[in-house]
Amino acid sequence: MTESKVFDHLGNEYPTLRAMCSAYGTTAACYLKRIERGASKRDALTVPTNRHYYKYQGHIFKNKAGLMAYAGIAENDYWLIEDKVILI
Repeated sequence: MTESKVFDHLGNEYPTLRAMCSAYGTTAACYLKRIERGASKRDALTVPTNRHYYKYQGHIFKNKAGLMAYAGIAENDYWLIEDKVILI
Protein backbone atom coordinates (compact mmCIF):
# COMPACT_ATOMS: atom_id res chain seq x y z
CA MET A 1 0.00 0.00 0.00
CA THR A 2 1.43 3.37 -0.94
CA GLU A 3 0.81 6.43 1.18
CA SER A 4 -0.70 9.44 -0.54
CA LYS A 5 0.00 13.10 0.11
CA VAL A 6 -1.41 14.53 3.33
CA PHE A 7 -2.01 18.04 4.65
CA ASP A 8 -1.53 19.39 8.14
CA HIS A 9 -3.92 21.74 9.95
CA LEU A 10 -2.20 24.74 8.31
CA GLY A 11 -2.61 23.39 4.78
CA ASN A 12 1.04 22.39 4.34
CA GLU A 13 1.47 19.38 2.07
CA TYR A 14 3.59 16.35 2.98
CA PRO A 15 4.42 13.30 0.86
CA THR A 16 3.32 10.87 3.60
CA LEU A 17 1.64 10.79 7.00
CA ARG A 18 4.95 9.69 8.49
CA ALA A 19 6.72 12.75 7.02
CA MET A 20 4.07 15.11 8.37
CA CYS A 21 4.27 13.61 11.87
CA SER A 22 8.05 13.68 11.80
CA ALA A 23 7.98 17.40 10.95
CA TYR A 24 6.00 17.98 14.15
CA GLY A 25 8.17 15.70 16.29
CA THR A 26 5.62 12.95 16.79
CA THR A 27 5.00 9.50 15.36
CA ALA A 28 2.29 8.34 13.00
CA ALA A 29 1.11 5.86 15.64
CA CYS A 30 0.71 8.60 18.27
CA TYR A 31 -1.04 10.87 15.75
CA LEU A 32 -3.49 8.15 14.69
CA LYS A 33 -4.24 7.18 18.30
CA ARG A 34 -5.01 10.79 19.16
CA ILE A 35 -7.25 11.21 16.12
CA GLU A 36 -9.05 7.99 17.08
CA ARG A 37 -9.64 9.42 20.58
CA GLY A 38 -11.24 12.53 19.05
CA ALA A 39 -8.36 15.03 18.98
CA SER A 40 -8.27 17.62 16.23
CA LYS A 41 -5.55 17.40 13.59
CA ARG A 42 -3.85 20.43 15.17
CA ASP A 43 -3.88 18.93 18.68
CA ALA A 44 -2.77 15.52 17.44
CA LEU A 45 0.27 17.13 15.81
CA THR A 46 1.23 19.88 18.24
CA VAL A 47 0.48 18.77 21.81
CA PRO A 48 3.71 17.40 23.33
CA THR A 49 3.93 13.62 23.30
CA ASN A 50 5.71 13.03 26.61
CA ARG A 51 2.49 13.07 28.64
CA HIS A 52 -1.28 13.00 28.35
CA TYR A 53 -3.37 16.14 28.31
CA TYR A 54 -7.09 16.63 28.84
CA LYS A 55 -9.18 18.64 26.37
CA TYR A 56 -12.53 19.94 27.56
CA GLN A 57 -14.70 22.62 25.97
CA GLY A 58 -11.85 23.74 23.72
CA HIS A 59 -9.35 24.13 26.57
CA ILE A 60 -6.31 21.91 27.15
CA PHE A 61 -5.28 20.96 30.68
CA LYS A 62 -1.99 19.43 31.81
CA ASN A 63 -3.63 17.51 34.63
CA LYS A 64 -6.99 16.37 35.89
CA ALA A 65 -6.92 18.78 38.83
CA GLY A 66 -6.80 21.78 36.50
CA LEU A 67 -9.62 20.35 34.43
CA MET A 68 -11.76 19.73 37.48
CA ALA A 69 -11.14 23.25 38.82
CA TYR A 70 -12.19 24.70 35.45
CA ALA A 71 -15.30 22.50 35.35
CA GLY A 72 -16.13 23.49 38.93
CA ILE A 73 -16.64 19.96 40.22
CA ALA A 74 -14.88 17.72 42.74
CA GLU A 75 -12.27 15.30 41.39
CA ASN A 76 -14.32 12.27 42.45
CA ASP A 77 -17.14 13.57 40.21
CA TYR A 78 -15.03 13.27 37.04
CA TRP A 79 -17.51 10.72 35.72
CA LEU A 80 -20.02 13.57 35.26
CA ILE A 81 -17.96 15.08 32.42
CA GLU A 82 -15.87 12.07 31.35
CA ASP A 83 -17.76 11.56 28.08
CA LYS A 84 -17.02 15.20 27.11
CA VAL A 85 -13.27 15.01 27.82
CA ILE A 86 -10.76 14.04 25.14
CA LEU A 87 -7.51 12.53 26.37
CA ILE A 88 -4.71 13.61 24.07
